[in-house]
Amino acid sequence: KIPFLFASRKEVDLCKLSYKDEFETVLCPERTATGWRICIRRLLECLAFLYYWLPKSGQNWKLYGDSRTYVRKATVMFGVSNVDNDQLLQGLQYHSTKHFWPFHIFYGKDNRVNLETNIGDGHGGPGYVEKSVSELQNNFDHCFYLTGDSPFLDAVLADSGLGGTTNDGYNIYMHDHKDSKGDVSAETGL
Repeated sequence: KIPFLFASRKEVDLCKLSYKDEFETVLCPERTATGWRICIRRLLECLAFLYYWLPKSGQNWKLYGDSRTYVRKATVMFGVSNVDNDQLLQGLQYHSTKHFWPFHIFYGKDNRVNLETNIGDGHGGPGYVEKSVSELQNNFDHCFYLTGDSPFLDAVLADSGLGGTTNDGYNIYMHDHKDSKGDVSAETGL
């Protein structure tokens, strides 16, 4: 221990333990099939202290999902960040990683089966995210926008992938493959 510069190992461990106890008490983490999740409503209540300038209702939140690799293991992170215009007035950026708050982390790639197992109810019905978001929309008039990279959105929005020539006719990024180059859908014209 260097006096007045670094705390002793024992003091650091005690501090970590107190933070862990607070985290478990306030955010109520729960085990999922291959990861952990926390209550979205409680997370937003905690963020109200950080974003004190935001109105109590009518907030805009971005739900963002992405698969990343941590220690050579594929991991999906699902979180929220605020996209109100007040952010810019406070000098904060919409895409800042410092203001991305994960509420669910689980192992595996961002494919349809893994997302259904961890985020959905496991049987094709609405999962806890949909129920929580619906509750926040009805009770607090919050707006949520689903975003993510292309593989994540493909897995969430369509079983067979997105594209102008698929049955759903939905193509968020107008992406195409070499195999379908020149094909045109009769319904959408894409």
